[in-house]
Amino acid sequence: MAGSTPMLTVLMFHGLVRDIPEYSVYRGSRTCLIRQRDFDSCVGWCARNRRIISQQDLPKYLRGEATEPGVLITFDDSLASVVDLAVPVLQKHGATALVFVTTGWVEGKVTPLIFHLERDLWDSPPQRLDVRLGDAEYSVAINGRAGVRAAIAGLWNRCFAARVAPLLLRAEWIRFDGRPWEPDPARQERHVWFPATWSELSQAARDGVLEIGAHGDTHTPWSWLSDDGRRREIAEPRERLRAMIGAEVRACSYPHGMYNDAARGAARQHYEFAFTNVGRPLRDDPADLLPRFHVPGERPVLMDAILKYPLAGRVLRKAALMAGAR
Repeated sequence: MAGSTPMLTVLMFHGLVRDIPEYSVYRGSRTCLIRQRDFDSCVGWCARNRRIISQQDLPKYLRGEATEPGVLITFDDSLASVVDLAVPVLQKHGATALVFVTTGWVEGKVTPLIFHLERDLWDSPPQRLDVRLGDAEYSVAINGRAGVRAAIAGLWNRCFAARVAPLLLRAEWIRFDGRPWEPDPARQERHVWFPATWSELSQAARDGVLEIGAHGDTHTPWSWLSDDGRRREIAEPRERLRAMIGAEVRACSYPHGMYNDAARGAARQHYEFAFTNVGRPLRDDPADLLPRFHVPGERPVLMDAILKYPLAGRVLRKAALMAGAR
């Protein structure tokens, strides 16, 4: 984009809740859930101070033809809370959002086990947690609830080191104090990492509130994939979404923000736009590496700082994250 082109900032959200559960400590130091009232405040600020754009406006910003600062709202993972809690807020402010759907979650109709594990560790912390990750093992002593955050953070990090997708953890790999972990399959909370249905997503798309993008099938990082894996995780979800939603799918986002040259090539082959998790406004970015600000929910919404002063916003966000880790 030319230097005189108005700024476009892309915001990334995941799920909404009315109140964040105390056990929700995603990756040890933060949550990806945002309270509905904070999301309302965020969208309201954007509607008053920027133009909230839709996917069809993106080319104007990429070509340097836009005439006013813009914001694009996105959601990863296609959670039920987006339909229940975000859609009414978007309608209230006359806004739309681009939702990146993880097709396997929608079809599986279950919360990934790592989020059940997070809650069970909080509710009844064992003395020791052991997790088998292929040829690797993650073992950690847990000193009551005070140790849960560090244990979850360590598990996520070990999963990535072992190239095991955290959201594909299986119960038989996990032991509490040497005993098999037995999650309660009926213990589902609709607004805590539970997927929306095809019919709900289709209706929101027909209503013009949500646009639909792709986020893989199993949320496995695309940089880990073989040729067959890229077909299953990048190419096939687009066709599945087209069949189930009845709309053209033009955009995707990289699961966990991870990509390599092969993943970028596959994304370009099947989608016009691909989004990362890099936290800054668009500059001269290629269409397959579009940056986004992640807006987690455990602190006040900092839209004014993030959108008016991107560098200051990043400093504030980093400071909040570091404070949460202590």
